Amino acid sequence: MTQQRGKAVDVAFDAAVLGFEDALNMSRNVTPVAVNAVAGERNAQTTWRTMPYINQVNDGLDQTGNFKGAVQRVVPAQVNKFKSVDFLFTGTEMNDPDTLTQLTSSAKDALASQIENDIIDKVCNEGSLFVPVATALSGYDDVALCDSIMNEQEVPGGNRKLALNTRDYNLMAGNLAARQLDNSITSAAYRQSSLGMVSSFDTYKMQTTTTLAAAAGTAVTMNGAGQYYTPASQDSSGNNQDTRYQTISITVGGGTVAVGDAFTLAGVNSLGHKSKRDSGELKTFRVHEIVTGAGGSGTIKISPPIISAEGGSPGEIQYKNVSATPANGEALTFLNVAAKQANPFWTKGSIELLGGKLPMPTGTGAEFRSYTSPSSGITIAMSNQFDNGARGTTVRFDVFYNVVIVQPEMVGVLIGDQV
Repeated sequence: MTQQRGKAVDVAFDAAVLGFEDALNMSRNVTPVAVNAVAGERNAQTTWRTMPYINQVNDGLDQTGNFKGAVQRVVPAQVNKFKSVDFLFTGTEMNDPDTLTQLTSSAKDALASQIENDIIDKVCNEGSLFVPVATALSGYDDVALCDSIMNEQEVPGGNRKLALNTRDYNLMAGNLAARQLDNSITSAAYRQSSLGMVSSFDTYKMQTTTTLAAAAGTAVTMNGAGQYYTPASQDSSGNNQDTRYQTISITVGGGTVAVGDAFTLAGVNSLGHKSKRDSGELKTFRVHEIVTGAGGSGTIKISPPIISAEGGSPGEIQYKNVSATPANGEALTFLNVAAKQANPFWTKGSIELLGGKLPMPTGTGAEFRSYTSPSSGITIAMSNQFDNGARGTTVRFDVFYNVVIVQPEMVGVLIGDQV
């Protein structure tokens, strides 16, 4: 016999989901993607997402030799994060319906915070546009550096987002409040620590963020010449391949290289994605994975790949992103020189939040409720069942999702005190 759905539980759940929607600040500023439940289960919860095309302009009236197949880049996106909050609502606690309301509200807060932090961590650890500032962040000039690195690489100008840790945000608000600007702007900065839009970015205040460690590798150099990347839609076996990363060989003189390290290479400048014009600024890269060895000689996976078009293939020409291939022995100059809190920035569309579905079986003796956020696409599910042995009700809240960066060259990190 199934249990009767409790009115008090319905009320508590309805109150919780309203707060769940309000708590998803970062989630509203990335692209929601609903994963089909049947297709997801049949494909190991993996779907291939497309990266933006970049087409080329050719000269002349006669274009006979220019009709070539475009290389489409794809990203494997797997829904693999199961997060739950579980508790026992005891027999005596059932005397006070406010206890259930408070417990469900706490569960909602914990899951929303987990999703928000996963987005922040993903961007801070994988965003390839790295903007280090020598001093503490203070205001407009720092945010303008993020605007500059995006513009130089022709990242789309709309829907740019910047999330700042509380201390950096409040320092910037103080800087803004001291400026002789429109009174409504300075008043909001002074009274509410509100930045609003700064240098093309919608700004947001984070309660917590990722702290990036200082790079520990010394005398790290490229081990081998000709280490450039050739984008292709598929590998030699005809399977889709992830073109966001490249494996390079390095030599480490001392210490160890770590995931998340950011670096530049002398003479390897960034290009505009569309025009292929040299920005005059060094391209920034992130270490995504240690493949073989972190010290001595080894291989690491970096993002983005070094696409210099040295090989001349259509894919290289189409997605060329640097001015030159690094020379053998070229030094990796690390940018994360001090451990500090990071501030992620991105353009909407470069990050996707995948929402999976958990089944809601019937006739099991348990009650199920669910709510799907219209802004983030994430479904929060609640199930409860009376436990006669414990003389209470077991309750669990679940979410099923993942965060995927589909274009690391449109995602970055602003970090201060890098001296």
